[in-house]
Amino acid sequence: MKYFLTGLLFILVCSVSFGQETYLSVGRNFTTYDFTNSSGESNLDLQNSSGASYEVGYAMKINPKLGLAIGVTLNQYNATYKMTKREFYQTFYNVVSSKSYKEKGNYNYPITPNQALKYLI
Repeated sequence: MKYFLTGLLFILVCSVSFGQETYLSVGRNFTTYDFTNSSGESNLDLQNSSGASYEVGYAMKINPKLGLAIGVTLNQYNATYKMTKREFYQTFYNVVSSKSYKEKGNYNYPITPNQALKYLI
């Protein structure tokens, strides 16, 4: 009887979880780097690391045998840079002189600029 109730509860939980139309997935990713710059030099100091992974989405059934899921995922890859404040100011003089950096101390590059790659550890 105990196994029957446990099995019934498991089936009910699974059937309810598959009935959801929105979903949230949270986990960890494990990143390794195989880096070579445009000159063909590799950086062996890159360290493997783990980061957070988040996904939110919407799932729908198109017909009884076919479904569609649409989602957005954010992965954190944890690249690490090491430089002095002086090196930062010399390398990123355009950031230091920007309005955003002067007022709030914020700066953002959607793609890592080439001049930063020499500081990647």
